[in-house]
Amino acid sequence: MPYFSNATLFLITTFFDLACYILLLRIFFQFFKVDFYNPICQAIVKLSDFFLVWLRRLLPTSTKIDYAAFIILVLLESLFYLILSSLSKTDYGNFAIAILAMSSILEKIVNLMTWSILILVIFSWFSSQRNHPLLEIVNDMESHRLNKRDQALVLHNLAMTFYIEKDFENSQIYFSKLFTNYTKSPLNSSALYHLGKTFKIQERNKEANEMWNILIKKYPKSKYTRL
Repeated sequence: MPYFSNATLFLITTFFDLACYILLLRIFFQFFKVDFYNPICQAIVKLSDFFLVWLRRLLPTSTKIDYAAFIILVLLESLFYLILSSLSKTDYGNFAIAILAMSSILEKIVNLMTWSILILVIFSWFSSQRNHPLLEIVNDMESHRLNKRDQALVLHNLAMTFYIEKDFENSQIYFSKLFTNYTKSPLNSSALYHLGKTFKIQERNKEANEMWNILIKKYPKSKYTRL
């Protein structure tokens, strides 16, 4: 029975992850103005149209945001956690499912951004592959990618989502990425404060005090220094 449950969970997770990444790529392609004649892009469009065609007729069109893809993405993520709730016989509640769905979407966005950088690095080693369709997509996305302020905001929101869920290890990872990679972001005062809070909850008092001391030193006028 446990084997069947684990196998079932693996298949469900794989299906939903694959479907959500396809929809997220469709959103990225439109947002970053990727060439839709690219063969890989065409394949993603054909796969995602299965979910989207009927909904597009009901929603306003936009050249920047694919509303239909975003709505189906949120619904799929929510359905996934609803199924997990049912399989584990635990009532997550609507609010918790919404939070989990949005945190999963944010995590997938960060993953796609990270993978795009890795693809650029790997293909840079092979001059013969400069015209590969995958590289063309990544180059299009990189040329229109989010500015540093928006990237920092994505990391902060993802870290806060994990913090609210009391997943302190993942929260620490993304707050640390924010503080390390975006040193001039005004969100760093929040990152340092909440890093300290997570360490305090884990009874890592020395690390908590280190975070709060940096907060006071770097951001003396921040509202977080008075908390």
